This record gives sequence, structure tokens and C-alpha cells, in this order.
Amino acid sequence: MNMKKDYFMTGELAELCNIGKQTLIHYEDIGLLKPSTRSNNQYRYYSVDTFETIFTIKALQSLGLSLYEIKEYLHSKNPRRFIYLLNEQLTSINDKIFELKKIESSIKDKISVTQQKIELEVVSMGWQEKDTIIVTKYDKSATFPSKLFSKNIMSHIKYCTQKGLQGIFSTGGYF
Repeated sequence: MNMKKDYFMTGELAELCNIGKQTLIHYEDIGLLKPSTRSNNQYRYYSVDTFETIFTIKALQSLGLSLYEIKEYLHSKNPRRFIYLLNEQLTSINDKIFELKKIESSIKDKISVTQQKIELEVVSMGWQEKDTIIVTKYDKSATFPSKLFSKNIMSHIKYCTQKGLQGIFSTGGYF
């Protein structure tokens, strides 16, 4: 028997199956996939049948099964056990979908609340010089036009002038 003609070496098989050489060695270490034979110099050789096993391993991994579960299935090939494993994966997937839907709902709520805040008010921060308001004591019995009212206004203007706040609108609009 010509090993190089009839069998694949580890590197050749890894390349053809698009997996790492170390992955094949790991599969052997955990008892998942054994080489078909070994040469006198301990090189691993795999038969053509190994392709089917590797494709099965990859397919089961894509379904979320662990290497341990895959090994268990490959060694027993028990269809009931396989259905049980797939049902476990289905339950796990449904649990994840439920959790993702809760996260999705929370995100949608946050988007909605934030959108409402944007539409209701515009909040901005910045620096603004403070406005100065001068309040002068006022006699409430003074009515316009009257001497007492004029005295109140003049008292206000005098105060503003003393403080250097005299301007066109020194008297303001409300008393």
C-alpha cells in the first residue's frame, strides 16, 4: 500500500477541508477523529472516508454542539441521542432569541424616549454675560402721573447714575 498515493497527510487534509493542521491534531488528542493509519515514522495518514467525518463535525459545530457532544454522537450514532442534542440546541437558541428580543425592546424604548426629548425641547449650554437688574424701593401709593411717582423714578435714575449704569433705558419698564 502506497501511503502517499492512497491517503492524505495531516497538512493535505487540513488544507482540503479548510481547517487548521493543529485542529486535526486536537481532534485526535480528544478522541474525536483518529488518523486512518500511521507510518513507521509516526506520520498521520487519513483515508478518503475522513472527509465525511470532518464535514459532519463542521456541520454539528455550526449547530452549536460542543466537540464533546459531537464525539459522543459520532461514536454511538444513536439517532435518539442526536434528536435530544438538537432539541437542547433548539432550546438554547430560543432562550437566546428571547433575551435578544428583550434587549431589542429596551433599545427601541430608549430610541423612542430620546426622540421625544429631541422633539420637545432643545437643550443647549453656553456662556452668556449676566444681565443686571437694579431694583429701587418704590412707594406703592404713588400713581402716574404724580409728584411722588416722579420722585420714585428720579431716585432710581440717580442710583443708576451713581453706579455708572446710566443708559437710555435706565428706568426700565416696570415699577
